[in-house]
Amino acid sequence: MSELDRTAVLNRSAVAALAAELRPVPAVQAAATGIVHLGLGAFARSHVFDFTADAVEAGGGDWGVLAVAPRSAATVAALRRQQLLSSVLIRGVAEDRIRVNGLLRDARCAAEEPAAVVAALADPAVRVVTLTITEAGYRVDPVTGVPRPDDAELANDLAALGRGIPDPDRVWRTAPGLLLAGLLARYRAGAAPVALVSCDNLVGNGAVLAAAVRGGAERIVAGAGDAARGGLLDWLADRVTFPDTVVDRITPASTEADREQAARLLGVRDEAVVVGEPYRQWAVVDDFPAGRPAWELAGVRLVDDVAPYSAVKLRLLNAAHSLLAEVGLLLGCETVAAALDRSVLADLAGRYLRSEAQPALDSPLDLTGYVETMLARFGHPRLAHRLDQIAVDGSQKLAQRIVPTIRVTGAGSRGLLVVAAWGVRCRRRVLAGVPLRDPRAAALAGAVTGADSAAGLLELLAPDLAADAGMRSALTERMAGLDRDPAGYLRSC
Repeated sequence: MSELDRTAVLNRSAVAALAAELRPVPAVQAAATGIVHLGLGAFARSHVFDFTADAVEAGGGDWGVLAVAPRSAATVAALRRQQLLSSVLIRGVAEDRIRVNGLLRDARCAAEEPAAVVAALADPAVRVVTLTITEAGYRVDPVTGVPRPDDAELANDLAALGRGIPDPDRVWRTAPGLLLAGLLARYRAGAAPVALVSCDNLVGNGAVLAAAVRGGAERIVAGAGDAARGGLLDWLADRVTFPDTVVDRITPASTEADREQAARLLGVRDEAVVVGEPYRQWAVVDDFPAGRPAWELAGVRLVDDVAPYSAVKLRLLNAAHSLLAEVGLLLGCETVAAALDRSVLADLAGRYLRSEAQPALDSPLDLTGYVETMLARFGHPRLAHRLDQIAVDGSQKLAQRIVPTIRVTGAGSRGLLVVAAWGVRCRRRVLAGVPLRDPRAAALAGAVTGADSAAGLLELLAPDLAADAGMRSALTERMAGLDRDPAGYLRSC
């Protein structure tokens, strides 16, 4: 490590001064862009780009990445200042290490350069499009499985595409709108096939992405007046695949202290550093019509079916995160590790996982070992994974993570405590005038302040459960107990 110069930033000129083990991976930058990634958040850089850099280092290929931020230009600007280099600060229990990623060939903000992003999506050299746009970004109703008909921004994007070739400088308000603009341009150009790869925490994330794209395309075709768009649906069926994936790496939000630590390890500043735990996992259905990076050389599991991995990840790991976030925030906790330090929360999480969520899963995997490893990861004392970061978009997350177990275990499920804590927390925010961070914020606010909050919450998450009088009664009782005395009520459960 060189002496820290606080005026020096990570860039390609600074690479020569780095120790050999700190130099970018891959060592030789890909000669061309083969991947467009939508969603330039921390998780993409700690997971998708990290695995792909290792794959290109080991297996070569023109798999450079164009990284696209849908709206925020701040990360794009930071990466450009650093000549597209950034690092992952891998936070161990005892010490940190750092890796510099040299995979990116370009970074763009779709809100500022929409024409360039659409052109990249249509480029035949791009054979894979990966996405980390969060559960809410797909604009698909989790109950019906189709694009939301009441989503005004999505409707506006699809209407513009249905009217013909849009203004190239049009700013797309939704990720499906942007993606469909690129796919429609690709279709018109007769371009090569492409794989669209969701890397978000959703059951059957490939199917959800397919629903967003195909459902949106159907609405485009319905509004089209020319025959060229009439073949779009057939083209999507024949030339575009949607592999399911399961991703896993705890990635807390980076802080100034993390940037200072990265600077100490590198000897230069990295304003785009992300933090990740040492553990990482990625399972992908191997369905890539135009090729892919040699991800298997980086430890990615290429499988025929990710369903066993997906169910375990969402209904154990992600469910436990949501439990700790929703209940922990009511108790004043700020991080996952701090929540687990509270015996009442550690006991609740352990009992929920071992006696409800785990038995409710029919899985060929070693669930007992998975749960114990997972709880050890959660207790990482130096990984400040914030509960408020986890709790965003609860209407999307709880429907995927908690509801399936409630369906198996019934009205006595501890999963209802998670729903109850979510409802109480959201009601308090609404009454305090604090905006809800949820794609269904208006409906959620109405539900938690309505005459029958339990029915309203269940209607948002799972209408079939809302029809169950016993379920409504149990949720009402839990909400009252948590609202009155969260710690005391939990001790009595």
